Amino acid sequence: MALGSGSAGGNGDGGDGGAGGRSGTGGTGGRGGDGDAATPNGGDGGNGGTSGAAGIGGAGGAAGGTGATAGHTGATGAGGVSGNGGAGGDGYNAGADPSAVPGAAGGDGGAGGDGGSTGDGGAGGAGGSGAAGLAGASGTNGSGGGLGGNGGAGGRGGSISGNGGTGGVGGLGGVGGVGGDGVTGLDGAAAGAQGQAGGNGGTGGIGWWWWRRWWWGRVRAATVTAVTAGRVGQADRTRR
Repeated sequence: MALGSGSAGGNGDGGDGGAGGRSGTGGTGGRGGDGDAATPNGGDGGNGGTSGAAGIGGAGGAAGGTGATAGHTGATGAGGVSGNGGAGGDGYNAGADPSAVPGAAGGDGGAGGDGGSTGDGGAGGAGGSGAAGLAGASGTNGSGGGLGGNGGAGGRGGSISGNGGTGGVGGLGGVGGVGGDGVTGLDGAAAGAQGQAGGNGGTGGIGWWWWRRWWWGRVRAATVTAVTAGRVGQADRTRR
């Protein structure tokens, strides 16, 4: 019973889930790595693996951890289904980093991976918050806070029946720095702009029911065409 497992993201994109064997289940895509000060944007999640041909296979591997942590393999279970897309990594959270440059922007969340043929798309990563602004010198304004990062887009659902992943939420803007002291001191600048809205959820699959309806519609149309042609031919032979 073959099973696929998603590899970890490292500081980049998550690995794709492995394809299931003859009777295996496709692996879940690895989770994208989270952003850091050097690489602010989170990595994209890996795509879900495709399912095996038939039968019962092992469950897909769990999402990979952040950083260089390896992904873990899921327990054996009933399946033969496609894997889900991995979640996108979160953007660099400058607002929670005490060493961040004042006013630094948060990183964007990574996009969720696409599901296999019947798998769901992965969720987009959250945008990081912006760092607070720098306090002003005596009698001067403080600087503005950093922009929040964008949320990542959700992954696409599988072409048969998967659901699209949810979009990541946008990061919060950093607060403005306080104004300088003194009789002529001015108020601090306004809070940094809020992060933009999270990315849109991925597009869902067309669904098994709709696929079956489309297929039978094609079969009926072909049948009607063949029957009509047969009747026309019979009428011609009768006239002769």
